[in-house]
Amino acid sequence: MLARDMKWFSRRQHPYSWTSFIREVSGTYYAVPGDKVIVCDTTDNSVTVFLPSAADAGRGSMITLKDKGNAATNNIILRGRSSSEKIDGANIVTLDTDWTSVPVVSDGKIWLIL
Repeated sequence: MLARDMKWFSRRQHPYSWTSFIREVSGTYYAVPGDKVIVCDTTDNSVTVFLPSAADAGRGSMITLKDKGNAATNNIILRGRSSSEKIDGANIVTLDTDWTSVPVVSDGKIWLIL
């Protein structure tokens, strides 16, 4: 890449840069199709994330949840959008280790942990 190109990129956010895919949340959050990385701020409270419907997200859609450092004290609860939506066969997945992350992928019917 030429130096002039580097200057152009440093002044602009590319439409597909990672910053456009990262969402920081606290409390309760309802994920939407298109979310890629959800950073959970567990500093003061537990965080509950409801995944979008696996069908709405589409086959192959992947979302990664990441703890920002206090999940051992304030857990992250991952749930399907409805009680019939499972995540690796479970209704609820609990992240209870500091700095942990979990990637999930939709097969179009349910969410699978990778």
